[in-house]
Amino acid sequence: MHLIEDQAESPRGAGTGSSETRLVLALAEVLHEHGTPAHRLEEGLGRVARALGMRSAQFLSTPTAMHIAIGEGAGQRVFLRRTTTERVDLDALDDLDAVVEGLAAGRMGVGEAEARLLAALRRGPRHGPRAMRWATATASATAAVFLGGSTLELVAAALLGLAVGRLSQWSALLPRARAVYEPLTALAVSALVTLVVALVPGLSAAVVLVSALIMLVPGLTLTIAMTELAAGHLVSGTARLAGAMTLMLTMLFGAALGRSLAGTIPVPVELGLPSLPLPPGTWAAAIAAATVAFTVLLGARSRDAGWIALACVLSYGAARLGARALGPELGAFVGAAVVGAGANAFARWRRRPATLMRLPGLLLLVPGSLGFRSLDSLLAADTIAGTDGMFRVAMIAVALATGTFVADLLVHPRREL
Repeated sequence: MHLIEDQAESPRGAGTGSSETRLVLALAEVLHEHGTPAHRLEEGLGRVARALGMRSAQFLSTPTAMHIAIGEGAGQRVFLRRTTTERVDLDALDDLDAVVEGLAAGRMGVGEAEARLLAALRRGPRHGPRAMRWATATASATAAVFLGGSTLELVAAALLGLAVGRLSQWSALLPRARAVYEPLTALAVSALVTLVVALVPGLSAAVVLVSALIMLVPGLTLTIAMTELAAGHLVSGTARLAGAMTLMLTMLFGAALGRSLAGTIPVPVELGLPSLPLPPGTWAAAIAAATVAFTVLLGARSRDAGWIALACVLSYGAARLGARALGPELGAFVGAAVVGAGANAFARWRRRPATLMRLPGLLLLVPGSLGFRSLDSLLAADTIAGTDGMFRVAMIAVALATGTFVADLLVHPRREL
């Protein structure tokens, strides 16, 4: 699929032109597959193209394709690269950032860049399937803490999160199942939650359901869409926003169907399990657990766990302080601005991509869980709560996007990724 891998099978230059063109096309494809936002992707590729002497190159990124135009007038060539799979891999992004910066600064030649890009493509996942499953369970348990759950909700969310991680790995082996993985998972989890709540009436179904599905709810995609729209990338932002809302609606349909099906199953007995509140200071343990989960799920190196922990602390602390003083929406803005400025300072100091800190910090702030619960309220005919929740989702997403741009003004990262 990738140009660098394919060029050995075709005559040199066939179909793609010079080695510089092949490199730019391959780099665009790989960066796009890793979910790089349109404005950062196009700016980074523009720097590389100008450094390679391709000053007239133009780039247009959408969530499912890349358009690259090279040349001017009648000699212009336009390339289309379809890339439908996005995966976050902070380790690979670190290597790709080094390639982009090396090419843009003239410290790296085309041959060395191709070799490093090919090595990054051929490297397997940093963390194994078992670690990914446990990281998903840990993320679900952490979400239950931040959503105000008790000990019972935490345990139930962790067990269901472990099952969600297993289902994700099974679906990856079945290409036809990928299109319906999210709604089917929501159906199965919702049915289980309904049965468990019937057995243990003191359990909060909403907290357990949202926590178990937290890694599937497209809150980050929604935030990136708002960021792209604010940056003037209307095509990519609108498409990404539509994709996020469609995914959320299909998951909501699956959850509603699972709840209805499980409601027809009689539960003969109720378990009087006590719902013990979590002890004070559990948020600190939750942040530590979130650090471990994000390190695994985002494919980061173990030595970068400290930076991820710092991002989580900055994000959570700034958002809480901002919410107390200004309200939850502006609190999200403060959190995004603080973690963004910290990530940009890290990028300048360590000469590494700001995404390494920015992404984990934003994951604690994205309004995905609130959006899912708002749609659930609308489905239950609670129009006032649902409409109010969706308005808050939009406000928080805008606040996060604005906070990210303010962070770039306060501390310029000097790097695109």
